[in-house]
Amino acid sequence: MKILIAEDELISRKLLEGLLHDWGYETITVGDGREAWRVLQEDEAPPLAILDWAMPGIHGIEICQRLRLKPTPTPTYVILLTGRTRKIDVVAGLEAGANDYIAKPFDPEELRARIQVGRTVTTLQRNVAQRMREFQDYVEDAPLGILVVEHDGSIGFANRSAYSIFGYQPDELVGQPIEVLVPVAHRERHAGLREGYCKSPQNRLMAGRELFGRRKDASVVPVAVGLNAIRRESPVRVVSTVMDLTDLRDAREELRRFFDISLDLFCIAHVNGSFLRVNDNFARLLGYSREELLARPCFDVVHPEDVPAVRDQVRRLADGETVVDFRCRFHDTRGTDYWIEWNARSVPEKGTIYAVGRNVTDRLRLEAELVYRERRERAILDNTPAVIYVKGIDGRYEFVNQRHAELFSGNQVEAVGKTTRDFFPEDVADRYVADDRMILTTGETIVAEQVIRQDDGEHTYVTVKFPLFDPRGQVCATAGISTDITEQVLQRQTKQELGLAQSFQSKLYPRVAPAVDGIEVAGSAIPLTQMCGDYYDYIQLGPRRLLVALGDVSGHGVGPALLMTEVRAIVRTLARLVGDLPTMVAELNRELCADMPESTFISFFLADLDVENRRMHYVGAGHDAFLIRADGTVVWLDSTHLVLGVDPSVSFHDIGSIGIDAGDLLYLFTDGLSDARSTDDQEYGRKRAVDVVARNHRETPDRILQELFQSVFQFTSGRNSLDDITAVVVKVVG
Repeated sequence: MKILIAEDELISRKLLEGLLHDWGYETITVGDGREAWRVLQEDEAPPLAILDWAMPGIHGIEICQRLRLKPTPTPTYVILLTGRTRKIDVVAGLEAGANDYIAKPFDPEELRARIQVGRTVTTLQRNVAQRMREFQDYVEDAPLGILVVEHDGSIGFANRSAYSIFGYQPDELVGQPIEVLVPVAHRERHAGLREGYCKSPQNRLMAGRELFGRRKDASVVPVAVGLNAIRRESPVRVVSTVMDLTDLRDAREELRRFFDISLDLFCIAHVNGSFLRVNDNFARLLGYSREELLARPCFDVVHPEDVPAVRDQVRRLADGETVVDFRCRFHDTRGTDYWIEWNARSVPEKGTIYAVGRNVTDRLRLEAELVYRERRERAILDNTPAVIYVKGIDGRYEFVNQRHAELFSGNQVEAVGKTTRDFFPEDVADRYVADDRMILTTGETIVAEQVIRQDDGEHTYVTVKFPLFDPRGQVCATAGISTDITEQVLQRQTKQELGLAQSFQSKLYPRVAPAVDGIEVAGSAIPLTQMCGDYYDYIQLGPRRLLVALGDVSGHGVGPALLMTEVRAIVRTLARLVGDLPTMVAELNRELCADMPESTFISFFLADLDVENRRMHYVGAGHDAFLIRADGTVVWLDSTHLVLGVDPSVSFHDIGSIGIDAGDLLYLFTDGLSDARSTDDQEYGRKRAVDVVARNHRETPDRILQELFQSVFQFTSGRNSLDDITAVVVKVVG
C-alpha cells in the first residue's frame, strides 16, 4: 500500500518514512502542502495520507477541506499529525475532513494501529465501490425492457428499463393500453395485429425490420421487440421484451466517428489484399482520398522490398493466427516511405482482416539515433586511453572499458561480475575496496594519484571515483576514471629539474660589471628554451684591463647549456694561467674537442681591452663583432679562425692590436639576434642592430642593450626567436 507523507520538518519526515518502510508500506514523501496537493490530484494518488497541520504553501487542514469538496467513491483517508492537542483543534481537524488525528510527539505503535485502521477502511471503500460499479454497470448496460401485456391489451408490468426506454415514471404505464407505446399512425393497425397474435400466439423476435416505439414526450425510439406468450387456458397474456436500439445506432455512429478520427491507422481488408474500409488518418498519411485508397490493392502502397513479408502475414491471418507488432513500409503519393507497426486479427470464415497500425517512423529514427549514440559513446569509452569502470554496491564490476581489459581484467565480458581482488594485489585491492565503501557511505567524490605496477613498470594514475545514483537519489554504484599521467609526472619532474638547472645557469652569467677604470660593460642572454646555449663573461685582468668573451654553442637545450658551463670554467681558468689570447683559445679548443660530441661546435669571440695602452686584441673563432668609433665609424671585426670543438690541431695567432679611444663601443652578439624574423618573415639583420647601437652610442651600455632588445621585440611583434639571443656592449669611457 502506498502512503503519502507530507511533513515540512526534515527529522519528522525521515522518521515517518523509516517507520512506514519498516512496516512494509511504500511511501511518497513531500515537504510542503502544494506538492502534497499535486500528488493527491494524480490518477494513482495514494489512498492514505499523513498530513502535517501547518506546512508551507497549503496547510494540511486546507488539503482536507479541498479533498472533501471533491466527491469520489474512494476518498483519501487522511490522518492529521500535528503538535496541536487542544480539543478545539481536534474537532476542527475532523470537521475539515480528516479521518483521524494524532498529536506530536506520537507513539509509533499508536500510529501503526491507526494506519492499519485506515488501511482497513480504504480497502472496504474500494471493495464497496467496486461492487457498486459492477451493479451500476449491470443495471445501466441492461439493454432490455420487459412488459407484460394482459389479454385486453393493457400493461400489467414494466421493469425499470422499460420505463427508461419510453420515458415514463414508475407505475405510470401499469394499466395503460399497450398502444400508448406505439406511434400514433400505427396504433389502429397494431390493435388488430395484437388481437390476431392472441388467437394464434407464437414466440417471435421482431428485429429484422425497423420498429419504433412512442415515448411519453411523443418522440420515437428505435426498438427491437420479442414476443413470448404466457399460455393459460384463457385468456392469453404476452411478455414483450424491448431493446432500445438508440444506443446501438449511436454506437454505430460513434464507431464510425472513432474509426474516422482516430490518430491510429485503421483498416479492414480482405485476405485477397483489397481494402474494404480505411479511416481518414490512414488515407491522409499516404496522400490519398479514402475512395482512391479503397480502389487500390494494398500491395500497391507497400514498399516493394516488404511485399513478400506482408503477403506472408496475410496468409497467417487467413489461417486464423494473430499478428502483433509487425512492421513494414508504406509509401505515399510523393514516394516518401513510412514505417507502420501493425496489430491484426481476422475472421477466417469471412476472409476479413481487422488491422490497427501506428506510424512509428519517427520512433524508429529516434531508436536508431539512440543506438548510434550508444555505440558512439561505447566507442569513445573503449578508445580513450583512460581506464573506466562501474561497480555495483556489492563491489562487482558491471562495466569495464577496453583499456581496463587491456591493462588489468583481460576481457571486458568476463570482467563483469568479478571484483577488484580478482585483478589487483591484496594491498592495492584493500585500498580500492575502502575507497568504494567510503563513496557508497558518503556519496562523495574521491580524486587521488595512485601508483600501479604494470608489466612495463610503475605507472602513475590520477583517479576520479564517484557515486552513481538511482532514480530515488540513492547511491547504487561507484564509477572510476583513471588517467595515466606517468609521462606528465616525468615531464613535471624534468621541468622542476630544468628549473633548478636554469636557476643555476643564470648565476653563471656576470651579475654585475667589474670595476675597471675607463670601461663600462653590460650583457644579456635570452634563452630559446629553459636552458641557454649562449655564453658571455667579463674577466678583469687589471685596474684598466678587461677580458670579454662571447660564445654560441650549436643547438638548443640542456646539452649546449652544459657545454656553455664547461666553456666558462675553462676560460676563467686559462685567464689566470695564460697570458695571450691565441694560446688561451688554442687550449680551449683542444679541451672542447676531447669532450664535445660529433657535429657539435662553438663559435667564440674573445677580446682583451687595455685602456691604459689604448689597445685591443681579439680572436674570432667562427664569430665576428663590431667596433663603433666615437665619431660613428663602424669597424667590422671579422672572424679570424675556425669554430671551436672541430679540429684540435688548429693553430691560433695574434692578428695584432687595434687602437681604442674614449667613446668607442665594442658590440658582440649571437646570431639569434640578427636572425630574428618579423611576422612577414623578414630578417632583423646585423645592419639594423648596428644602427641601433650606433644611434645610441652616447648612452650607457645598459641603456644601449635596452634599446637594442626593444627594437628586436617591436620588429618581431613579440614572436619567439628561433635561437638563443645574447648581446654584450663594452664602452671605453676614459
